[in-house]
Amino acid sequence: MSAYNPYLAPQVPQNPQAYAQSWTQERYVPLGWRTILAGLAIGAAAILGIALDLVQLAFADQMKGETPDVAAALVVFFVAMAFLGALIAAAVFFGIWVHRASRNLRGLGRHGMQFTPGWCVGWFYVPFANLVRPFKAVSEIWRASTDDPESDGNGWSMMGSSTALLGIWWGTWLMGNIISNISGRVDDPSVSGGIGLLGSGLLIVAAISCIQLMRGISARQASAAERLGGGAPIAPV
Repeated sequence: MSAYNPYLAPQVPQNPQAYAQSWTQERYVPLGWRTILAGLAIGAAAILGIALDLVQLAFADQMKGETPDVAAALVVFFVAMAFLGALIAAAVFFGIWVHRASRNLRGLGRHGMQFTPGWCVGWFYVPFANLVRPFKAVSEIWRASTDDPESDGNGWSMMGSSTALLGIWWGTWLMGNIISNISGRVDDPSVSGGIGLLGSGLLIVAAISCIQLMRGISARQASAAERLGGGAPIAPV
């Protein structure tokens, strides 16, 4: 068997004994603080997105004309910068969470997955492919994280469908971003804010379902690790 590569997607082992030994090189790590930080960042981004739309609507009249009100422009600017910061934090912490959640599956002895930990994150940034592949990657993490005894090894791939949370999260995320992008192309602040408010509302739903999804995967992996006990090494952090 070749040297163990933690970024290689688990495959059906040709040599079960050698593959079992490779599990000891990977550890299940509780997702606790990663789930908390990613959830806080995602929630903050969603709330600040709504706040930005409301501020644009509130100061729509002051922002019109050749000489917009400086105070109103500064308020909009600072809220926009806060939103941008939260958005970056959400992307970073959610990426860390997804990578660790995928990697944990090796510590739980699962194999046969299609996505590596790196590509579970990377597909979010590949144009056009990011419309479908990230959804499939997170769906795979959910399914492989089950604590059902029959899911061990490659058994998870023959089990039932994923949770409805996945569809809600991804559908509202896509639609919310599309509508928000449309609002950003509208010159009239009052019209832009109104359209953006609809998009931000959908992104609030996406944020809530995403947080619930992360908490569900975290709980499923913790339950699977507890059931496996000594069969899957568990790291303290």
